[in-house]
Amino acid sequence: GSAVTTDLNSLYVYSVTEDANTASLSAGTKIYDAASYPGTYPYLLYGVSAMAFDATDNSLYVATAITTTTTVAQYNIEKFTYDPVNKTLVRSSSPPFISYSLDTKCISGLFVDN
Repeated sequence: GSAVTTDLNSLYVYSVTEDANTASLSAGTKIYDAASYPGTYPYLLYGVSAMAFDATDNSLYVATAITTTTTVAQYNIEKFTYDPVNKTLVRSSSPPFISYSLDTKCISGLFVDN
């Protein structure tokens, strides 16, 4: 739908604990909730379709719609800096990392390369 309902368009971070035989996830920590736009966040992440994390500098890249109307000219790639100690996300720049174009619609995968 086109609503910004609490937890509908949210990002969470989890800690992973693993040994040779098992793995488990911690309780998630919410680092973004579209329901807090525009009061808390001056940007909207809506219908996120792909994300990539660069552990060398803690950058998170997010392919997202920028409004609740998902038309051709409404998709960006946003870049954030993730703070793993405080579990916070800060937008790296405004304007977006890559502004909307036909190349940013419905991205289904992102990766970071050196």
